[in-house]
Amino acid sequence: MADSALSTTDLETSFKALVACLDELDNGQLSLSRISGDADDEGPHPTYDSLLTPIEATAVEPTPNTEESRSCAVCEAHTERCCKACSHASLLSKHVQKRTYYCSKPCQEAHWQDHKASCKNIRNLLDRQSLSRAVQFLQRSFYIYREAAFDLSIKSINFQGNTVVIHEGPYVDNEILPGFPHDLVKSQKPEVKNMLLTMMSCSDMFIQIEKLCALLLKDTKYVKKIEELAVVVGHGPLNWHFHRHQGLFKSEHFPHTAYRVTLRDQSKWAIDLTAAQYGYAANLLPWKKYEQTRLRRILSISSFGTSSIQAAAVHTPGGLTPFGLVNELSTAIWHAQREIGKALEMDVINGLKGRGLTADILLAALPDGECATEMLYVLAAGKYAMEEFKKYVQQNTAKLFKEHMA
Repeated sequence: MADSALSTTDLETSFKALVACLDELDNGQLSLSRISGDADDEGPHPTYDSLLTPIEATAVEPTPNTEESRSCAVCEAHTERCCKACSHASLLSKHVQKRTYYCSKPCQEAHWQDHKASCKNIRNLLDRQSLSRAVQFLQRSFYIYREAAFDLSIKSINFQGNTVVIHEGPYVDNEILPGFPHDLVKSQKPEVKNMLLTMMSCSDMFIQIEKLCALLLKDTKYVKKIEELAVVVGHGPLNWHFHRHQGLFKSEHFPHTAYRVTLRDQSKWAIDLTAAQYGYAANLLPWKKYEQTRLRRILSISSFGTSSIQAAAVHTPGGLTPFGLVNELSTAIWHAQREIGKALEMDVINGLKGRGLTADILLAALPDGECATEMLYVLAAGKYAMEEFKKYVQQNTAKLFKEHMA
């Protein structure tokens, strides 16, 4: 993809548009400071049986905080050094926590038996806050991707009770990405837009934003294990019936997908970026709660990246699915969407680097307000570049298709 130089005006315009777009998508549901399904939601607090290896006291930048005493926890000498493992305790907005300071390694080791439980508790809470932030960033990235790569023509949208009835519209020749029906959803309930963006796109979160999921989940220090799950879920607050040219498609006819993530404290979490197609607002739940409230059965469990490898193999000449050969149109659509997904991934990752951010800094070392602002700027740049690249994809559909099928 050619480098796209963003002017300040372009970025500010895209930023304002993105803020309005995300406000509409969030519908008041997403909050960086909210830890979805925190310890209070999943029952008793975890026990801390295993010992945490004492970590050498590490210098930290002084933080203006008149309530925090920078005195050694052992000898009370003034110091600017604190326990590294829980050095970001002050970022836990839901839990009043303070950092523990030490003037030397001997003092830290002497205090370890008193400090280890609270240290591990703080670290676990920070891990959960990092997970919550990562999921909200990925959710917004996914919505932005889906809006640009929307491949369905929609003629009408109506409600019948808690079922959204959708009718497919006509397709223009050689146009493989008809575009999102903004005019139709303006008159609908806010959750209808999210439903359309996620409908029949469950596996896309495994494939089209795989690198972002790796950056913010798999390759971080707070995630111990991540699995791709194919599941069957029960009826949600909303359902959809999609009248396509080939026949009637219903939400209950399709398997669903979710990530199962295990954190360092061994707690398990379900990440469901396409939950909105069933009317669910929460995209991050403790695994037990997900099992009890949404899950009917698990169809398969795979390691991270499996779906992406399988999809790439299927969408090649002679590719096979359980239903037979993949047709040329679906292959063209998939490759066009993949190119758009790559554009978003590349520009978001470069945007983070350009702003001097790593995943650990973004998720675990910034206050809520600063984290939210950084996320918006990075997503704004990614959205702008992706929309520009989409124009290229649309203009060169035939060429791209021939290249991938050669």
